[in-house]
Amino acid sequence: MRTKFYFLILLGFLLLLFNYSQKLAGECPECNYSEALLGINDENSAFLWYFTFYNIFDTVSVECTIGEFYYENNGVKHKIFPRIDPSFALCNWRIPGQNGLGEDTILTQLVRTKNFIYQPNSNIIFYRDLMVGVSCGSDIPRMDTNANYGDDAPFWVGTPGAILDTSEWVIQLMDATTNQVLWTIDSVGVGTNYNSPIARLYGTNPKRINQTRTLPNDFAGDSVYLRVSTRRYGPTPFGMLLDVYPTKFSLSTFYEYGASDCSIPFFKCNFDYQNFESYYYYRLVEYLDSIVAARSQPLSFEDLPSDRLWINHNVHDSLYSRYFDKVYINDTAYVWVERGGSPRVGDWHNSLKNSPISTKTFEGLSITYFYDAETKSLLFRSNKKYQNCIAKVYNILGELLWEYFPLNISDGINKVSFPSSIINNSVAIVQITDSKENYVVSMKVILR
Repeated sequence: MRTKFYFLILLGFLLLLFNYSQKLAGECPECNYSEALLGINDENSAFLWYFTFYNIFDTVSVECTIGEFYYENNGVKHKIFPRIDPSFALCNWRIPGQNGLGEDTILTQLVRTKNFIYQPNSNIIFYRDLMVGVSCGSDIPRMDTNANYGDDAPFWVGTPGAILDTSEWVIQLMDATTNQVLWTIDSVGVGTNYNSPIARLYGTNPKRINQTRTLPNDFAGDSVYLRVSTRRYGPTPFGMLLDVYPTKFSLSTFYEYGASDCSIPFFKCNFDYQNFESYYYYRLVEYLDSIVAARSQPLSFEDLPSDRLWINHNVHDSLYSRYFDKVYINDTAYVWVERGGSPRVGDWHNSLKNSPISTKTFEGLSITYFYDAETKSLLFRSNKKYQNCIAKVYNILGELLWEYFPLNISDGINKVSFPSSIINNSVAIVQITDSKENYVVSMKVILR
């Protein structure tokens, strides 16, 4: 009888929670996905990159995401492109900043835009998302219901004094010739929360994601750029971390806490990710079909979006089979190659399937790679160490071109140099195994 009583209570709670969530969704307008900037063509792919900073403590993590810079003049928005440092390609995890206090010279130099020139009477528009996350498994008090769906929801930490440092981000207008600071565009920070369960924010509109500022006319017509001066003050010995990543749509289109009538935190409208995935997929097919029709020739891998998260894994093969041919390199593994001409494979498209991965031995392996055509070398970053590995290079017919032993993989950046005899400007499969022939990783490169 008691079990039935508890079951009815649980069922009633779940129904109440479901009805409440439906009520919240009903209060939000449906999202118009056509308003989003999609990371499909080359221009949008180069623009939709974001910089996320982390200052991590025992129970909470202070985060700030910045991106989507425009200058606006007479109602017309002009993209200001981020400068994507080549070193980002080798980072499969967050980039560490300096340990010292004050301005972080490492991260400040990395996070900037390309040069641009703006006209008089212009505004600067950008995306800036401050958030304080509670670490998984942290034993913190229940969130205050007054903060649950208000402006304080993204900044609840539960425990007073959990934030030990002050984290600060200052967006600066810089002279492209002298690299001198011309103007402070924006300044915002998260300080120690002392006796409050809510993070202490300061700066200009810290509880808004989408920002607009007036640009000074004094520097209109000059070559300038924007940078984010990253700063930290406090007792912790570790610096901030930086994550740099592309997205498939403009975050500003759908995200904004507490700035609309929508009752769902962080959203302007009722966003359904599954519906958006379908919308994105069909827009991508339309775009790629238009390229094929305009050129009257097969699609190139370079035509695909640069965002490595550009398409849902479930429809990956469906899309590839529409434009590319499948070539097996052995009984179980295959690659996609371009139709006609010399087959080439793009660096970031992981199309090897059913490879003999030993999940027990290599669980948690993460490798990011880059082929350097100047030195004829494969540079790759691993998060694990392996001793006495064997590197083998195959062509797309499965023929062994070259092998190297022993290859000791370190935790960090590694380098494998290829002999000139196998450099033929065509696709190759580089397979690395351990001394017992257990599979470690396969990578596709174009040997140029």
